[in-house]
Amino acid sequence: MIAFANQIQPNESKHAAFLEMLPRIINYARVAFRGLDPDAKEDSLAEVIANCFVAYSRLVQLGKEDVVYPTVLALYAIRQFRDGRRVGTRANCRDAYARVRHGWQVEHLGTPYDQRWREQLIDNTRSPVPDQAAFRIDFPDWLESLPSRDRDVALRLCRGDRPSEVARQHRISRGRVSQLRRELHDDWLAFHGEGDHSLNLTDALSVAAGDSTSTM
Repeated sequence: MIAFANQIQPNESKHAAFLEMLPRIINYARVAFRGLDPDAKEDSLAEVIANCFVAYSRLVQLGKEDVVYPTVLALYAIRQFRDGRRVGTRANCRDAYARVRHGWQVEHLGTPYDQRWREQLIDNTRSPVPDQAAFRIDFPDWLESLPSRDRDVALRLCRGDRPSEVARQHRISRGRVSQLRRELHDDWLAFHGEGDHSLNLTDALSVAAGDSTSTM
């Protein structure tokens, strides 16, 4: 939960646009603050979200929403946080009087994406242990950064569904599934780091499925 000041809220359509960017913003913040203890990480994440929303709202007011990207917002907010520049305070947003006094609106930002794919993670001998460990850290963050349809496609391929089954489920062509598979592969490399010895998405999904044969 996070409190936003009414006077900085953009209109409903712009608010929806911010919420669409929010998963990627959260993803970048989680990576940036992964070394913190749980309480500090939660506070840091809330501050970054608030900072991003304030910056986004200001850009909307200036008519510059076309230059807003989640990566830019997240990196800016993380830098502001590390420089000690805070948007929020420690006032209790659950206090009804505080909400009225400060004009706060409390909104639910959603729950993390269902992590049932973790149940599919089993030991395998195909990939080096360090790669498997890195995958278990980065893969859920990457999933949360994806649009809901692409995330579902990735998870279905992860569990071994045939491309034809995925196409039928989402009412898209078999060729579009193949295209999405390549796009997901490129997005994974960009997220995880193409230049190192990390798992490519084919191996990553194989790890997630606990299968020694590629599902991609």
